[in-house]
Amino acid sequence: GRLSLALKYLKISLKIQRKYLPSNHSDIALTLNNIGMA
Repeated sequence: GRLSLALKYLKISLKIQRKYLPSNHSDIALTLNNIGMA
């Protein structure tokens, strides 16, 4: 459903963020938090 689709896109976002952002970037922390809350 919608939750699995949201998780799919969050994981894609995380992969892109980890490729282009430093490991301590706040956007990565926010995405990880969102995955944890899903």
